[in-house]
Amino acid sequence: MTPRPASSGHAALAPAIGMPVVDTRTVPGRERVSILLQPPHVRIAVEARKGASAALRDRLAAFARRAGGASPGAVEVLGAGPGRWHVVLSGADRGRDADRLREAVGPDGAFLDVTDGFAVIRLDGPESRPALRKLIRLDVAALAEGTAAQTELHGMSVQVRRTPSGGLELAVSRSYGESLLEAVVHAAAEFGVSVAAA
Repeated sequence: MTPRPASSGHAALAPAIGMPVVDTRTVPGRERVSILLQPPHVRIAVEARKGASAALRDRLAAFARRAGGASPGAVEVLGAGPGRWHVVLSGADRGRDADRLREAVGPDGAFLDVTDGFAVIRLDGPESRPALRKLIRLDVAALAEGTAAQTELHGMSVQVRRTPSGGLELAVSRSYGESLLEAVVHAAAEFGVSVAAA
């Protein structure tokens, strides 16, 4: 089957969520990898001050349990390096959760809203992992649900998260959003790929 330009697919959807337009190709009719362009959830970068890493880690975990108790998955604490985390807020009351997070961090850490600095895509489908294995060395099967790891993809630093539903979410600096989307679409093309806005 001859590939068709994706101008009627993800290239048209990309501007709606702030991701740059990318002109790649997909194979219609046999999509076994789906790519969802994710709207930006609130993403807060937290970095522990010297000597406060363990205490802050415990407080962030307690915050996530309290804030996400009524809505599982609404608050996720993702490791971003030694003494550094990204806290992703996707619940209905994200503003209040952000205020409470700031209080939880207190004087033991730095708090920075980096929501506008990231582009996020989600991969689902039976061939999503084989497609991603073509791009990264990270063993995504070893990731526990709701956890994340940093890895390199074509020279980009990418945060890979395994979602509670078993999908894979890739977050990258916004300026690399176009390059990430293009790389993933091309890696998945042999399996058949569809692209849509979440």
